[in-house]
Amino acid sequence: MTRLKPLLIAAALMSAAAPAAVRAQVGPAPRPRAGEPVAQVSIRFGSELGLMADRYGRKELDELAEVLQDRIAIDAAKGGFVRADIVLEDARPNRPTLRQQSIRSELSSRSVALGGARVSGTLTRADGSTQPLTYSYFDTDLTDLVGFTTWYGAERAFSYLGSELARGRVSTRLGPGTPNPYRCQSSFDVWCTGV
Repeated sequence: MTRLKPLLIAAALMSAAAPAAVRAQVGPAPRPRAGEPVAQVSIRFGSELGLMADRYGRKELDELAEVLQDRIAIDAAKGGFVRADIVLEDARPNRPTLRQQSIRSELSSRSVALGGARVSGTLTRADGSTQPLTYSYFDTDLTDLVGFTTWYGAERAFSYLGSELARGRVSTRLGPGTPNPYRCQSSFDVWCTGV
């Protein structure tokens, strides 16, 4: 517990120091208002990210999947979708997770890396028609990140995806900065399979 307290304090200070415009882009998705339609959403982990669960921490990945599910449920419904079957293929933290810090003593809450997420899946409209979905957003420059938290880039990816879905647009391409599957690029990626 003594190690967790400084981490929580540091995270609170970082989020308080972030400009309001930056804080508004990420974080847990808003909950639906009473009577607001929501899409049925199923989230599962891709095989590569599933292998990373014990390295990132299962609880942290489950919480991240919940953020994605909440965001998609509201925004997909706004775009006319009634169901979304989503695979969270990849997620990279901007700061090491608690699990990573507990295993690697050289990592701390001050360690930074490029983060983001990649999803795929199928979206279904009320008439039964389906559309494939492929979307990714990964940070490309550490100087663009101000006041970022552990999953800042991934949550920003979810927010951008949600905005597209709310407009009824479905992406089928990977964005710039998308890394190869678990190719070691930073101190956090030492958890790559086979390394």
